[in-house]
Amino acid sequence: MSQASERCHRNHHWVSYMGSEACQSKASLTGTFFPSIPAAMDASAKALARTGVDLSVFTDMIKDKVLCPSPVYGNGAALQDALQPLFQAYFAGQKNDSVFTEMQNQSKQLLAKK
Repeated sequence: MSQASERCHRNHHWVSYMGSEACQSKASLTGTFFPSIPAAMDASAKALARTGVDLSVFTDMIKDKVLCPSPVYGNGAALQDALQPLFQAYFAGQKNDSVFTEMQNQSKQLLAKK
């Protein structure tokens, strides 16, 4: 495997890990960010509560379905890898408006993968 391929492979694993409940729960213990995974959000709210910051107005609204968290989706790195060259080709004038149908089809396939 070339150095570039190895680097891409490691980056893919890192990005995949960053989107996992295990990573976000661990990082949430610092209370320094709002994770996208509900269980990790609970950990973050508890960590911030220990420092005197009350997030209940926010977390209660999510639990009461007043606010909707952004949807979690898998294959984000694969989605970017597939779409970025298509955007570049479009803006470079190498592809016409039909590129958007291609993007939509690729997005549907990648987002449907588990």
